[in-house]
Amino acid sequence: MPTISQLYVEAWKVLKRHYWKSLSVVFIYMLILSSVSFISPFVTTPEGRTILTILNYIIAILIIPMGYGVNFVMFLNICRGEEVNFSYLKIGYKEFKRTIGTILLQTLYTMLWTLLL
Repeated sequence: MPTISQLYVEAWKVLKRHYWKSLSVVFIYMLILSSVSFISPFVTTPEGRTILTILNYIIAILIIPMGYGVNFVMFLNICRGEEVNFSYLKIGYKEFKRTIGTILLQTLYTMLWTLLL
């Protein structure tokens, strides 16, 4: 069984070829993900807070497939040795219902299992 340091060296060999490109994809994803959070300190009226809350929910639903594409598909393909590009940001939208359903079920099961702790 390989040690942790051996696994680290192997993982770095795989990621090293695509490091800057994958970092830029993750950076773009994080920028989009946190875009509404940048606005929230400047909204002071109750009506504005309500609109911002609704906007946060809409963006959260729309961002889930993007997170699926970046977090699951891109890094899995990096491990397989495939090329990294910005199309991973939109790959989750091809099967929008399935992606949303999978992530919501994953969240539900995690919440239910934490109740057993």
